[in-house]
Amino acid sequence: MTEMAKDVPKDFFSSQVLRARLFQREGGGGPLSVVCGGCENCAADYRIDRATFPYWCLEFVVAGRGKIRIGKRSELLGPGSIFVYGPRIAYRMESDAENPLVKYFIDFTGRRALPLLRELGFAPGVVEQVFPPGKQAEAFDHLIDAGLSTSPLAGRLTSLLLESLLVRCAEGRVPGGAAEANSRAFATYRRCRDLIDARGTSLRGVAQAAAACHVDPAYLSRLFRRFIRCGPHEYLTRKRMEAATQRLAEPGRLVKEVADEFDFADSYHFSRAFKRFHGVPPLEFQRRRR
Repeated sequence: MTEMAKDVPKDFFSSQVLRARLFQREGGGGPLSVVCGGCENCAADYRIDRATFPYWCLEFVVAGRGKIRIGKRSELLGPGSIFVYGPRIAYRMESDAENPLVKYFIDFTGRRALPLLRELGFAPGVVEQVFPPGKQAEAFDHLIDAGLSTSPLAGRLTSLLLESLLVRCAEGRVPGGAAEANSRAFATYRRCRDLIDARGTSLRGVAQAAAACHVDPAYLSRLFRRFIRCGPHEYLTRKRMEAATQRLAEPGRLVKEVADEFDFADSYHFSRAFKRFHGVPPLEFQRRRR
C-alpha cells in the first residue's frame, strides 16, 4: 500500500523496493513535526547515495541484511539495527542481494528534533542495536497508521507517536551493539526477561525470579543492569504495578481488592507505591478513568 501527498517529488522515495507502505504529510511548523515515513521491502539492487538530507531520519531494520556508510563510519546492518542521520550528513546504504533489507524510516523536523535525539542518546551517524525488533516494529506501524489517517488531528498524533517511538527505541537499545546482542550473556538476559514478562505478577522478589530463571540472583542483577540499566527488583516492581493498574481500571474494582491480589501489605502501602509510579493516588486514577 502506498499513499503520498500530491506535492511529493517523484524521486523522494526510492523506486528500488518490492513493496512499500508509505505516507507523507505537509510539513508543519511545530517544534517536532513528522514529514513522512513508511516500511520498505527493498529490492536486491536497493542503493541510496546522498551527500545530505533535508530532514532528520530514523531508520530501523526489521529483517534482511545490508551495509551503510554514514560520514566516515561503515557498518553492517541486520535485524534490530537502528540509526539516525540528518542535515549535512552524507550516507550510502545498500541491501544484501541475497537477503534484502526490510526497514522502517521516519523523517521529521522541528526545533525539538536535535535536542530530543541528544536527550535520548541518539548520536547521528552511529548504528546501534535495539531489542526486541518485533516490538519496535509495532511502534513504527502505529505511527504509519497515524500518518495515513485523514483525521485533522493526524499531524499532532504523528508528532506524539514519534516521541513515544524514540523513547521506546532508546529504552530497547542494547549497549555494545550487534556484537553484544549476539553474546551468550544477552541470550541469558533475554531468556530471563521473557520468563519474568510471562510470570512477573506471580514472582515475589529477585531471589524467586532468579530461581525460576535458574541463575544466581547476583548474576541476574548484573544482566539487567548491563543490558537495560535497571535492576531486576525495579523491573519486577514495574511489571507488578502495570498489572495492578490494569486491574484497577476494571469497573467496580476496589483499591483494597487490588492491593490484596498483588500482595501489598495493605491499601496504604499500595496507594503509596501507585502514586510513586503514576503521580496520582489510585482513587484519583479511577476517578479520571470514569
